[in-house]
Amino acid sequence: MRFLQKFSTLGIRARSSVAERLHHTQEVVGSNPIEPTMKFVLLFLALLTVIGVGVWVLTGQQESTPGTNIQTESNENEKDKAFQVSEQLARSVIHNTLDERFDKQTATYNVANLDGQDGPELIIGAAGNNIATILITSILDSTGTSERLGNVDYQEVLRGVPEVRDLQDITGDGKDELFVSLGYGGASNDAYGFLQADMQGKKLEWIQLRDPDNQIRDAIFLMGGTVTHAETVQIIDVNSDGKKEIVELFSQIWEFENGKDTVPSKQAGEVWCLARVYQWNGSLFTFNRALSEQFLESLGSNCAI
Repeated sequence: MRFLQKFSTLGIRARSSVAERLHHTQEVVGSNPIEPTMKFVLLFLALLTVIGVGVWVLTGQQESTPGTNIQTESNENEKDKAFQVSEQLARSVIHNTLDERFDKQTATYNVANLDGQDGPELIIGAAGNNIATILITSILDSTGTSERLGNVDYQEVLRGVPEVRDLQDITGDGKDELFVSLGYGGASNDAYGFLQADMQGKKLEWIQLRDPDNQIRDAIFLMGGTVTHAETVQIIDVNSDGKKEIVELFSQIWEFENGKDTVPSKQAGEVWCLARVYQWNGSLFTFNRALSEQFLESLGSNCAI
């Protein structure tokens, strides 16, 4: 009995010791031994969430960039489309711009961007009773609101309405000059002119040239022509220096009339030709004899360019 009582007392003390240790452990780590692990897990999940959100934001911005570019391009296209000049819009501007001296129905026009800015500009050619005009106006919006940027009125050189044939930078200033047909007279007669626009100064003027007689005049050329005679004016880089020259070319087939020569010629059956090359000197085009001779030498036996 004593042995059983002693063993029972030891069991009670052992259980009491385990209980005390368990109670001590609970006091150290808290009421729930699993709580620290859960806190770590929650903290780790929160960190992953923050990282995931950051990556999503960055990725979303990168993916949205093309959309932003597309939107920008769309806005640009809408802007371009808004300023696209239709026949109806051009005719409306012509009607509101020209005065009663000119025939609005036969007026010609070309759309250009002469100042290299947003544009567009409308180059209008019109004629009336022995008078003609070349006019530049800037179209400000799709409703046809416009601003006049310069004009040249002149007495008709030949019958017909002026019309732009070409736009090229022939002075080297980075801006296009106007090569204009000024009309025609008869089967093969034509007139051409060169003009320069000052968009900021709102001026349009004839380009000036110094001819072989050392006379300064407007760059207007009257071209004659028959079955055996031809005259042309062109824009050519004669000496391949990257700069444009104005070239007049006259060609004539030698003919016989009563056994006599009627025109200068090298020999029977060949073509006689004459060239005049005008070179830009910073303020006007001036006749250059050396370039004229060089250009003649480059032509074939039939004076073809």
